[in-house]
Amino acid sequence: MIDRVCRIMKPLFMCFSYSVFLVVLLTSGCAGTNEGSSVAYLQQSLPDRRTEELNNSLFKKNLLLKKPFSMADYKIGPEDLLDIDVFQVEDLKASVRVTARGFIRLPLIGRVKAAGLTVAELEDTLSGKLEKYLEQPVVSVFVKEYRSQQITVLGAVKNPQQYSVSGPKRLLEILSIAGGLTDEAGDLCYIQKASGESDAPQRYVGTVVINLNELLMEGKAELNIPLSSGDVVNIPKRGVF
Repeated sequence: MIDRVCRIMKPLFMCFSYSVFLVVLLTSGCAGTNEGSSVAYLQQSLPDRRTEELNNSLFKKNLLLKKPFSMADYKIGPEDLLDIDVFQVEDLKASVRVTARGFIRLPLIGRVKAAGLTVAELEDTLSGKLEKYLEQPVVSVFVKEYRSQQITVLGAVKNPQQYSVSGPKRLLEILSIAGGLTDEAGDLCYIQKASGESDAPQRYVGTVVINLNELLMEGKAELNIPLSSGDVVNIPKRGVF
């Protein structure tokens, strides 16, 4: 009788053991799949979170670091309208527009190169030329109208293209105009500085490299540099440079 019961129970026990093993195997497989998808989701979310933090900082820093643009930084360019005044010499007071080649023309001294100079540099240049005719001339230059500036933004920004902007602009303002960074943006920003002269033998005079983490996350205001017409701002994708 006992042998008969054992013969009946043995297949049932083996069937039960196999069922338990199958359930454990399936459960382990599901757990592994969920863990893998969680890791993948985490890896996918990290760039998004980093970009979101950088963009939030970009728009905030653009407001916080948006100090009044100093005329000491601005380079005069073609089509700018300048008010020029010589102290106590009414006949030399004039409003002149910079030509496409970057020159202005004034009484007594004739044609003078203005493009590429700051206001202070042009004042010194005009004073030096007027010393032939006046004793210790005091010249004041004021930019009455800014030309439309062409600044190009390339790379990992939301709207890469050439922008026509009026008046002086800084890096953060241009990046904000371009819609901010994409998830692929690297840590460095390369700015090709234009010569500012249409007839210059070289279009660009050098490249400035800005660390975006230092600018956006650490708030280093000195990295929010002024831009000039013809400058090219390029933010490569991560791993490109």
